[in-house]
Amino acid sequence: MASRKTKATRKKATKRKPGLTTLRKRIDTIDHELVSLMNQRADVARDIGHLKSASGELTYDPSREELVLDRVAAANEGPLADDSLKSIFRELISGSRAIEQHLRVAHLGPPWTLIQRHHQILVQLSPSRGPHQGAKNQAAWPFKAIRNGFQKVSQNVI
Repeated sequence: MASRKTKATRKKATKRKPGLTTLRKRIDTIDHELVSLMNQRADVARDIGHLKSASGELTYDPSREELVLDRVAAANEGPLADDSLKSIFRELISGSRAIEQHLRVAHLGPPWTLIQRHHQILVQLSPSRGPHQGAKNQAAWPFKAIRNGFQKVSQNVI
């Protein structure tokens, strides 16, 4: 009689455990939902960027980013570590920031140096960026002295 219970218990245990294919399908479904939610979040971040730009505010707010990361850690119930989730959200915020504003680079040296050319290639390959026109949207800024670059960044020219 004891052997029957053990066999029956084994059958129930194997029926309850989903197989590899089932688990992978669940992950695929979750991944699809995550992508949708991340894109929804990016759309809202873009709207925030437009509102900030229209009112003359800077789109990047490091204190807000830290607040978001703290909230992520506070909401975490595991099994992922807080640092892991914070890293994921930093990338998400970075991607959203790229939608909110065009990336601009200050570099030492004359125009068309290797660093400027690499940046322009990246801008051309980026699907979220359109053509850049006007000084404020200039992609790369060459400077002869590093202090000039820092000065322009501090003046929010770049």
